[in-house]
Amino acid sequence: MADLWKPVSGVYWRTPPAVPDEGWPLWAVMISALVVAFLAVAVVKRIAQKIKPEGLHLRQHLGEIGGALTLIYLVIVVVVTRGRADTLMTMPLNEVGDFLAGAFGPVAFLWLVFGFLQQGDELRQGTKALELQAFELKNSVEQQSIMAAAATQQIEAQRAALQLQLDEIDRGKRANFMFAGSGRTGDPVPGSLIETSMEISCYGAVAHDVRVVFDPPIGGTASAKFELISGNRQAKVPMKFTNPPEDIAGVVTLSYTDVDGVERQEKFAYTIRVADPWVKIKNRVTT
Repeated sequence: MADLWKPVSGVYWRTPPAVPDEGWPLWAVMISALVVAFLAVAVVKRIAQKIKPEGLHLRQHLGEIGGALTLIYLVIVVVVTRGRADTLMTMPLNEVGDFLAGAFGPVAFLWLVFGFLQQGDELRQGTKALELQAFELKNSVEQQSIMAAAATQQIEAQRAALQLQLDEIDRGKRANFMFAGSGRTGDPVPGSLIETSMEISCYGAVAHDVRVVFDPPIGGTASAKFELISGNRQAKVPMKFTNPPEDIAGVVTLSYTDVDGVERQEKFAYTIRVADPWVKIKNRVTT
């Protein structure tokens, strides 16, 4: 009986302390979050159908989506922590840091994922832009090559036309010589004495200071000189030779000065046949 009256130490409450409100139960919070997420998805799809028939390109609106999800998450955090905000003032700093890291870690991770997706889109757009620039540069190079080839062809055509004009001018200044025999004495047998002459004329340009050289010489005639030969003024070269025992072939060279004072030279092939001892010049010799 004595123990019943033993004093007890401690603090005595007249009324029991109030139990703090623990907030919503976890199952209620999870159901609310699912309902909010479902409603957000439904709203986004409805907006996509209204704005664009083929659907809304979500990657182009990552900022809006991230902001909406962040707002929903913050609402959920406020609902979960409702009635517990007073305990943050009495919690140690390390527990406050753990709470903030746990509360805002998902948001940070969400924005990290969105930033990665946005950066990927920007890289893809930059790659497409570079590919487009490379394609345009390739087309520009091809166009420049085509233009350069066309310019080269045009230059070559102009050069060819200019060369034709120069050749035509040159032909106009060049004397075109003609040769003709003017009689012959002697028998067409080997060893007989042949006397004949060659008339030289030209049409077109006039030839000045003409020098005629036979190689080999025809009898005693190796060369001849004339001051002027034109279409109206012929030159006559007398020849005396012994009819050779066999046919002879040689070259006659005519050197002259044209109307512009340019030194020119023409070569022709001549032949003497035993059976018909005429000095015949027919073919021009090209050098």
